[in-house]
Amino acid sequence: MKKMLLATGAVGTAILSAGGAYYAVTQTAESQAKAAVERFQASLPEGATISYSAMEVDAARQGVTLSDLEIALPNDDRLKAASLFLGGVATDSAGAPETIAALEATELTIDHDGSNVMLAKAEISDLDVNSLEAIRAGAPDAFPALGEAKLTGFVVSETNGAELLASAVYIHDLGDLKADVINVWDLEIIVPHRGDVIEPVFMQNNVVTSPVAPDLLPKRFRLDEGSFKDIDFGALRALQESDDPARLVDALIEDKLPKITVTGMEIHEDDAQSFGAELLLFDVTSARPGGFDLIAELRGASIKTEHPRLADLRRQVPDMDQMGFSFRTAQSYLPGEQQFDIRDFSFSVDKLLAFKTQISIGGVPDLKTAGEIEQIRDPRLQAMTLSGWSFEITDKGVLDRAAAKRAEMTRAPDAAAARARMAQDLRRDIQRRGKPDQYGVLADFIEQGGTLRVTAELEQPLPLVEMIFMGMLDRASMAERLDLRFSLSGN
Repeated sequence: MKKMLLATGAVGTAILSAGGAYYAVTQTAESQAKAAVERFQASLPEGATISYSAMEVDAARQGVTLSDLEIALPNDDRLKAASLFLGGVATDSAGAPETIAALEATELTIDHDGSNVMLAKAEISDLDVNSLEAIRAGAPDAFPALGEAKLTGFVVSETNGAELLASAVYIHDLGDLKADVINVWDLEIIVPHRGDVIEPVFMQNNVVTSPVAPDLLPKRFRLDEGSFKDIDFGALRALQESDDPARLVDALIEDKLPKITVTGMEIHEDDAQSFGAELLLFDVTSARPGGFDLIAELRGASIKTEHPRLADLRRQVPDMDQMGFSFRTAQSYLPGEQQFDIRDFSFSVDKLLAFKTQISIGGVPDLKTAGEIEQIRDPRLQAMTLSGWSFEITDKGVLDRAAAKRAEMTRAPDAAAARARMAQDLRRDIQRRGKPDQYGVLADFIEQGGTLRVTAELEQPLPLVEMIFMGMLDRASMAERLDLRFSLSGN
């Protein structure tokens, strides 16, 4: 990314001045435009050249088009374009371009320091020339600024073999390390593996300073479509460089995290796909007062169980080469009410189970100070209470798998017989312990499957610390304090 920005600045500044556009757009005579080109060429470093096959002045659009343009600099940087249109150039008092209302290029190629950028077509509006000059000069946090960009046939190639490709990219309101919208279609990133290490690629400001182990990065990443809104690159970088939890809370509350929607995502290791997902969604919005609402979802995901890091999982499900799953969470935080709600935390695993829970916690301290809580006796933790809780489990095959293993151990005829025996044993235990009849629903679930729903009927909030201790030491007492209610459906 850093090389790509430098290429944009170094050769991009040349392209904006090429043809003397800041002069030609105010003239209608082609001879005057050619004279401006000659003056521009004279201003280039010694050994630099500029050439084109034809020039056409468009008085209506206040611009000029150069055909078969080529700019070559002494350091081997090079720019080529089948055609380049520059229009609506605003200049400073010295006649130097400040903004370009319209830039259109076809078959554009930029070579810089061994990197190569290619575009089949580029349409850019309201481009800030000074932002490109700042990038070329290496100014800290320099970033291109523009109103809108439509790029098609986008390819970036690095000297180490890394590639970034996209069929189309759309950018709206880019500048000051922020972007209103970035949409990308058919994105593909290829990461070069060299022996036992992977070279870091597309990293800006040396965020990655040393090679990383090859099992930490895929060889290829792709997606069908990605939409990224309200992007604050400065805030994201500050968050990445800090391990302070308060930074993350600030980013959530101040709405500094981007809204992300990605479809058709794939991750490839070796020559096979190891992970895929139909949809990835992340959305955070500020809530009153000083809180936030968060939604995150991973839908239609699939992971290859043969991966070495999933060896334990593979042993549990040896018949599943691919495991499909989905995940979703919806959370809200309202510091004024000292309330944190998990409205939805759910996941589903194909051929196994689905799980969903809702939790309401009161007395929540300022999340910015949550990282300071180190002891169970901390008054801030002692003040937290559980005010609501429910969950449900849907059997999709996990009970049959558990029963099959039980049948092997107990020599039961089959999984169904093992489930019946497990249910019978549980009913006897419930009766022996004097539990309410409704606990028999647990045995029905084991025997019949379906969806088991468990709800805590709380007359008043319960101290969260107390619930944690009971969960570890006395689960029976915890169930009584929560006054759990059971129901079964779909069996």
